[in-house]
Amino acid sequence: MKDSQQVQGAAATVGDFVQRQVDERSTEIGSKVGSTAISLRSIAKELRANDATPAADLAESIASRAEGFGRYLQEADMDRLVGDAENLARRAPLAAAALGLLVGLSAARFLKASNRRHDAPSY
Repeated sequence: MKDSQQVQGAAATVGDFVQRQVDERSTEIGSKVGSTAISLRSIAKELRANDATPAADLAESIASRAEGFGRYLQEADMDRLVGDAENLARRAPLAAAALGLLVGLSAARFLKASNRRHDAPSY
């Protein structure tokens, strides 16, 4: 019985850790996406000043979507992110698979880059 309680306690601790990490990372990424939106708005302003209205409109549109997505990531907790991902997978399985592939490739690239930093000799 004691072993079972220890396993349950460890699982709860791991679950709490994962939830905190997801919440922190999504907030961090949301902030970066929001900063990108601000940069895109600045680009749109410069494009308008140079009479490149179609390109400015496109940059403004992308900035608006990025701003909304960044806000979503900053405000959403892990439960909402998982629920929304499940809903996306039900509504658009191909889009969900493509997104999963993109996330997987990004994670692999990140891990590979972080591994190189640890393996690099220090002088």
